[in-house]
Amino acid sequence: AIFHLKKAATAGVVESSLLLYYMHAGFGGAPKNPALATHWLQHFQDARLSPIDKVLRDWVGAIDHKDFKDWATLEKRLKTRSASGHVPSTHNLSLMYFYGSEQVKPDVSQAVALMKKSVQAGQLESMVLLAKWQLAGVEGTDHDPFEAQQMLETAAQTGNAEALFELGKLYFDDLGNKAKGLEY
Repeated sequence: AIFHLKKAATAGVVESSLLLYYMHAGFGGAPKNPALATHWLQHFQDARLSPIDKVLRDWVGAIDHKDFKDWATLEKRLKTRSASGHVPSTHNLSLMYFYGSEQVKPDVSQAVALMKKSVQAGQLESMVLLAKWQLAGVEGTDHDPFEAQQMLETAAQTGNAEALFELGKLYFDDLGNKAKGLEY
């Protein structure tokens, strides 16, 4: 059971991480292992963070964006690093503009432009997100299932769980190939 739970947790099934935490914390099913329990609890918590909370965790150590106050400095840092070619900063800056904050107005067209730049640099997370934006018809994107399919297939080839899931939905719902959709 642990083998399959680890495989599912690594593929993005959040509940599996929580079950692994409980098992390794001594609640049954595995020998008590505090280090592994902590690992799987952190994995569970990370999977539940919103995209903007992940940006904050990665860049400034804050976890809850509701308590974060210095958005202008974060925006400046991300812009500087993005301009120097740091692709994760471009991705994160795109998310900041997409969601906005108290100090940074949402700017969807800027967010889409930055996400496209991040995709061109090969950022897998960006491919998945831009494909989802295209399929949802986000302003500044074309509803292009075939371009979305190409990005999702590229990300799915690396084993990206979200890309695999979205590709299955795309085949099943938008491209009308239910049999292929069920493969994912």
